[in-house]
Amino acid sequence: MGRSVIQQRISIDRQRVVGIVLLCLGVLGTGLGVWSSIARGPGVPISAVVFAAWVVAGVVALTRSRRRRIALEREHGPGAGVQRPVR
Repeated sequence: MGRSVIQQRISIDRQRVVGIVLLCLGVLGTGLGVWSSIARGPGVPISAVVFAAWVVAGVVALTRSRRRRIALEREHGPGAGVQRPVR
């Protein structure tokens, strides 16, 4: 049995948030690694390479979450699974 539309939307939103966090931390870490490399001399520290991989992983996660959201909304209609606050 498949997951409900709300559960699918929650999963997509979670993937999007993970992508944003990876992207932000990756950009920050890569920038600090490159800056550290410039301050200390030639050579790029391994941390800059690792954080650059985080940037790629963040972009991949954001792209996948966007594709999943588009497919969900194509199947169930615009705004499918969005929870609205109760007043």
